[in-house]
Amino acid sequence: MDRVNENAAARGYRLVAILALGAVGLLPSGCTTTTQSGTTGSARRVEAPARAVQHPTLSGIPLPTGFELVEDRSFLYSSGQVRHASCEFVGGAQPTDVSRFYKEHMASAGFTLRQERFDRGEYVLDFDGSSERSEVRIRRTGFKTSVIINVSPTPKGPVERDRPGAPR
Repeated sequence: MDRVNENAAARGYRLVAILALGAVGLLPSGCTTTTQSGTTGSARRVEAPARAVQHPTLSGIPLPTGFELVEDRSFLYSSGQVRHASCEFVGGAQPTDVSRFYKEHMASAGFTLRQERFDRGEYVLDFDGSSERSEVRIRRTGFKTSVIINVSPTPKGPVERDRPGAPR
């Protein structure tokens, strides 16, 4: 009788293993990313940002959909046509996708990519506009991607070090 129970238990374990492997095979594949959300630990799909939106705090600078302002780590000062800003946004897209987003969308906002670098997990993109400069820093923080956008006026007049006879 014990041998009959052992065979039934072994068949049950095999059935569970086959069903588990079959369920894994049914999961969607592709280039989407899953992240943990909430306290339940459930996974959700995160798509690459495709559309640009405007945030009222930082008008004129495109923002990927799904990114929200972190108010306690952001500031904006403006006086007339001059503004200084450092605004942080967080969202679920991958940093590489967000970097690609800014390379594609800043041109439509009147900015030209001047320099790009990757430094210890952080993408840094420097843009020049007609009256402003913008630095975009993108990095992963936990399960989210952080985007810090710094905006400052474009310097007017000659730069001191470029003048003939200026000290070096």
